[in-house]
Amino acid sequence: MAKRSILKARKKDFRIDTFRAGGKGGQHQNKTDSGVRITHTETGLSAECREHRSQKQNKTAAFLKLVDKLVAWAIENDTPVMIYHQETVRTYNKATNRVTDHATGLKVSYKDLDGEFATLVEARRKEMDR
Repeated sequence: MAKRSILKARKKDFRIDTFRAGGKGGQHQNKTDSGVRITHTETGLSAECREHRSQKQNKTAAFLKLVDKLVAWAIENDTPVMIYHQETVRTYNKATNRVTDHATGLKVSYKDLDGEFATLVEARRKEMDR
């Protein structure tokens, strides 16, 4: 079986260029760098947006377009895609002496853990293997 790589992208893997968008919006569009072009340096894929008046909105829209292109590229090149979301991993509730692992739904009291997190780690591994 061939070794398969996972598409990983960090902030440093992207080049973000800004430019004057022009078009509707008159003087505001013509004097501010509201257009955004984002390029994934590893693949050379890029997406740009100049639809909105603010650079922040254009950056978000361009990034979403680029993510779609990267996923399509990964599928086309038989590269597995893992999409990570920033989310709460665990909550430590001192008032009720409970630890909750949000990915697995496992709730354990501090007394049951006894300083060992192996229970939580094993539950997470089983969840990831599904």
